[in-house]
Amino acid sequence: MSKLPLDTRIVSAFPGTGKSMLAQQNYAFVDVDFPEYKSDMEPYLEQIREALKIPGVIALVPTWPQLRKALQDAGMKYAIFYPKRDLKFDYNKRYVDRGSPKAFVDNMWWKWDEYLSSCEQDPADISMCMAQSQARLSDYFL
Repeated sequence: MSKLPLDTRIVSAFPGTGKSMLAQQNYAFVDVDFPEYKSDMEPYLEQIREALKIPGVIALVPTWPQLRKALQDAGMKYAIFYPKRDLKFDYNKRYVDRGSPKAFVDNMWWKWDEYLSSCEQDPADISMCMAQSQARLSDYFL
């Protein structure tokens, strides 16, 4: 299992790091990903709170800046995981290989540096830059 402090039960992870895969592999992880809530964080926070009612569960959430800000404002500790900047081509291939919509793939390509800068500057107590090309969240938690 992870080396996260016991009071850190939320992992904010960059697209393509394996949130859904980890949640499918291990019942101790719940993928709390609701794109329909992207403009309203309160329902999203409620979903996270619901997931955390299950003892020992770690909630996996996206790295959207507005969600991280909402977590901070609510006093909810989280760890952030994101890829090394020079893995742009590797992650682009992941998005294509998993069948992500072209608009998503294009958005991630053109805003890669912006999104990573946001993650790198995040004030989370635990910040993990995933340096290996093939690294997945499961490498850190299983």
